This record gives sequence, C-alpha cells and structure tokens, in this order.
Amino acid sequence: MDAQYKRSVAEDVRAIRQIAIWLEGLLIAADMGDDALHDVQVCVEEALANLILHARAEGAAKDIEIEFAPEANGACVVISDACVSFDVSAAPLPEGDGIGGHGLRLMRAFASDIAYARVGSRNVLRLTFRRGRDTASELIRAIPDLTQANPEAIVALTNLSAPVRFLPGETLMVQGAPSEHAFVLLTGTVEVVNANAHGEAPLARIEAPALIGEVGALAGLSRTATVRAVTSVRALQAPRAALLETGRQTPDVLVSVIARMGGQLLGINNALGLYAAGLAALERDDFDPAILDDLNNPSAELSNFAAAFRGLARRVVLERRTRGEMANAGVIQAAMLPAPLDPTALAGRCDAYGAMKAAREVGGDLFDLFMIDERRLGVVIGDVCGKGVPAALFMCATVTALRLAARQCSDLEEAVSVANAALCAQNAASMFTTLVYGVLDLETGTFEYVNCGHNSPLLRRADGSIAELDGRAPPLGFFPDQIWSRRAVAVAPGDCIFLFTDGVTECVDASGAEYGEDRLQAILTRTRDLGASALVEAVMEDVTRFSTTPEPFDDVTCVALLMPSAAG
Repeated sequence: MDAQYKRSVAEDVRAIRQIAIWLEGLLIAADMGDDALHDVQVCVEEALANLILHARAEGAAKDIEIEFAPEANGACVVISDACVSFDVSAAPLPEGDGIGGHGLRLMRAFASDIAYARVGSRNVLRLTFRRGRDTASELIRAIPDLTQANPEAIVALTNLSAPVRFLPGETLMVQGAPSEHAFVLLTGTVEVVNANAHGEAPLARIEAPALIGEVGALAGLSRTATVRAVTSVRALQAPRAALLETGRQTPDVLVSVIARMGGQLLGINNALGLYAAGLAALERDDFDPAILDDLNNPSAELSNFAAAFRGLARRVVLERRTRGEMANAGVIQAAMLPAPLDPTALAGRCDAYGAMKAAREVGGDLFDLFMIDERRLGVVIGDVCGKGVPAALFMCATVTALRLAARQCSDLEEAVSVANAALCAQNAASMFTTLVYGVLDLETGTFEYVNCGHNSPLLRRADGSIAELDGRAPPLGFFPDQIWSRRAVAVAPGDCIFLFTDGVTECVDASGAEYGEDRLQAILTRTRDLGASALVEAVMEDVTRFSTTPEPFDDVTCVALLMPSAAG
C-alpha cells in the first residue's frame, strides 16, 4: 500500500490526535463529506484509545498500524495490532460503564460494516464507511425530531444507546410491555399493529430513518402497539437517559416530539369524528355520499385507520364464511359417525363402543361399528392425513367406500382392495388414510383384521395381560394395485380388543413428553372391570388430563370390543 495511506501508531494517547489530522486530510481528498468524516473520526479514535489504554500486548509491543483505503462508494480503515485477540464485531457490550462499552456502541452505530479476523499473531479490524445517507450521523439528523440536534447531542445519543439489528418478522416492541427505551431506526422498514379482541389491526408502516417509541419511553407508559421488522432493520436502542440527555442538549428535540404527538392526536380525532358521523348517518338512514367518499379515499392522516377498518371488515367476512363451511363439514362428519349399535343385534355376545374427540371443529379421524350380518360385527378405525374440511371429506369417502365394500365382498382383503381402488380413483389431492378394518365373529370369537399402516390394536386378555396385534401394510389411497393380507386371533370370554388413533399415544404434556403406549396399556389393565363405553371414556379422560395444552394437537379416537366373561 502507498505509504501515504498507512501509519504506525505510537503507544501514546497523543498519537490519536495526529492520526485524526492525517485521516481528515485523506477523507477530504476522497470527497467523503462532513458526515462520513465525523463517523470515521469517532470510530478510529475509540478503537485506538481502547488499544492504547486497555489492550494487552502478547509480545514486547502492541505494534499498532492503521491503513486508509478509498473505495468507489466510500472508504475503508484497517487497524491491526499485536495484542491479545479481541473481536470487536461480536464482543458483548459490558454492563453499565464497563471499559470499552461506549467505544463498541459508537463503532457499531457509525460504521457501515465491521469485520474482524485473527491473522497469525495479529488482530485485523476492518471498518467500512459509505458516502451519503448510509452514514449514521446523517441518518440520525434526517429524522424530523432530530434535525436540529447539535453534533454533541448526536454523539451523546449514540454513546448512550446500543446498536441493534432485527431480521424480517422479529419484534422490536410488544404491546403492553413497559416502555424502557425508544428506537432510532437507521435503515429498514417496520410495521405497527394493535392487538385487540378481534385480532391484530395494522396501524402503520414506518421507514427509516425514524424515531419510534420515544413518547412511551419519556413518559414511562406501557407500549400501545406492537412493532415488527418488515425488512432487515438497523437501529439504535435508546434508553430514557439517552433521550433526556439529547433533549437537555437540544431542547428543540423535545418540542418537535410534542408537536408531532399533537398532530397524531389531531389525526385520531378526525378519524373518530368521521366514523362517528358515518354511524350516526346510518342510524338516521341519511348517509351522505361525501362520507363514503372520504372512507374510500382517505386523506393521509386517515389512511391507516381506513386500512385497518377495511382489513377488519375483510376478516369478519372471511371468518363468517369459514365458520359456515366448518359447520357444514362438521354436520356431514357427525352424520357419518355410527349410531350406537342395537343391543338386540349383539344379543349380549359383545359390548362394543367407540368415540372421537376432534382437535378442531372438524376432525380427520374415523371409526365405524356395523353388523355385516347376524353373526359378524365390522369395526373400522382410521386417521386421514391432514386436518379440517379436506380431511373430513376424505374421511367420509373412506367410511362410505368401506361400508359398501364390506357388504359386497366375501373377505377382508377383497373389501379393503375395493375401497382402496375407489379412493385412488378420486384422489387429486393425494390424501391417504391409515386404518384397521376388522371383523369379529360373535359365534366363534375369531377376530380377523387388516392393518393399513395404522397403530396396532391391543388385545387385553381376561387376566390383564396385553398383546399387540401386529401386521402393518401401506395405507389406503396411494397404491391402486396394493394387495393386503389379513391376520386372525382368537378372542376368549373376558378379552377386550382396543383400537385407537395416534392422537392417544402421541398426546404431549407441557414438557413435551408423549402419553405413549405404556400409559395406555397401564390404564387398560386398571380398568378391567369397566364396560366398553366406560373404558373408552376413561382412556379419553386420562389423555385429556395428561395434556396441558388448551386444545388437543390431534384428534383422539378409541373403540373397544369387549367379550362378556364366562361368568357373565
């Protein structure tokens, strides 16, 4: 590098002044402007002061060097030294007035970019500065409330504030939280929303440079709205002390804040007056078209209110329509669930009961209990992928297909294959159903079943021992030519077949622990004296107690087939 752009720095604070004069000449020659000159001088002085006064050399000397490099859109300053490693770009800010805290804040606020690297035994700090509006001091002075602030006030504001960055979607302020600081937005855009009983209403979008949250911080009020980053945001987090110091040095700043707040109150009053006039005109049945024109074409001061009302109206209409659709789907689903079996059809040969608790207005689980003929009881339990209306409709299609196939086909494999072919033929949404379809012969006690990718049913013997009924195959709805194999098990008096969906075993508590099959088997063992309906209800109540969430994450469905004991 040209010698005129590089200097060695003596380990003496008086050298800082010499470097400042040298840099000033280079910055003027590079046409960086007064704002960039100020930012470079502040950052370099802080960096050198910390090195000279506080850094610890690893060798005999600190060997501090500084380089200046003009660039197309600004300039770069590189400071290198032989001190103990210290990453200026990532080091945490010390609490209170800890050594180096003010310098870190100033460098992170005024430099457009900071990069640090450890090269051999040397620290290399690269500070980039750009011309124009990217300089922090000019961005701060471009904020209407801070236009009149003197340079000392801007330095004080920056020195007392913490530089922060937010990614899109991150929250700067939370409605109702204490107002302990304001934000000086340097770059980026934020949105302001108000949370109420009807959801969130958008109030405004604010683009940098701007000052936000200053009234609440100065007055000690709670946040009146939530503020989120729309784009990446670079800002200064200014505590109340920083705002007061800025106002002390430049009283016009506080006057500007008060004047702006008065303008906002005037806009609110105008908006409320307009909507009050509109409501009164509607009550009198004398609606003035001019009011409608004002609502459809709001002035700048009313635009945020008009947008909020339009958004609220759209949400009301959408939710009303959605609730209607969910209600209709819920009626359809409820109609598809089986009615209680006629006790005369079972003739005391089996106690059968099923129940479902949907996670939403409409669920994706299904179950069915029906007599195929005088001696055979059909049972189905399943889980459709997804939730809401689409899952409910696919559930209805699955139940219908299986009921028809069960009465037309002589064996289980054929019935499942026929139902699967029907579902695959009309499945543009690529949905699928896991299920177990079983047939209990009430005369012989033989239970035959086909498991299509579902949780294995449990067989609780009369002595309390429990076994899984294994044998899984692919779910229904995906593979039109799939062939399934049936399994069979002998069910003795006092035995119980318990079928369930994964909403039972995968239910979680506050710690994230699952209910699991061990808990399910334990309650099945404890409830051997209960009938089928009481058993199902006991399991579902135990699952509800286990979960601490306000609403279940998944549908919960259980079916019990209980063979009467020999003594009964």
